[in-house]
Order: sequence, then structure tokens, then C-alpha cells
Amino acid sequence: MSILPQSLYSRRELLKKSAVGFGNLALLSMLNDEAQAAKSNDPLAPKEPHFTPRAKRVIFLFMKGG
Repeated sequence: MSILPQSLYSRRELLKKSAVGFGNLALLSMLNDEAQAAKSNDPLAPKEPHFTPRAKRVIFLFMKGG
């Protein structure tokens, strides 16, 4: 009969260490998503104007029921 070698970690220790690792992966994923959202290539996002705006005042008319 052969004797099976002892594992390096007990089942409880292995689960603890892997839980911390999966938590770190989740955190990195969330931080990456936030970073990607910050530099979004949305075509409808406001852009810088090509020239300096000259308007001093604006009259905004809201006509309900038009």
C-alpha cells in the first residue's frame, strides 16, 4: 500500500485563500469597468467646440401643448 501525501492546505484554509483571491478579482473587475466608463467613446457625449462661443444671453421658450 502506498501512503498518500498530505496536502499543503486543509480544505478550510484552501477555501479561505481562494475566497480572498476571488474577492480581489471582483474588485479589479469593478475598478476596470469604472475606468472604461470614464473614457467612454459615446458619439452623443458633449464635445469641445471648434471655436470660442460668442453668445452672451439665450432666450429659451417653452411652449406647452405646441
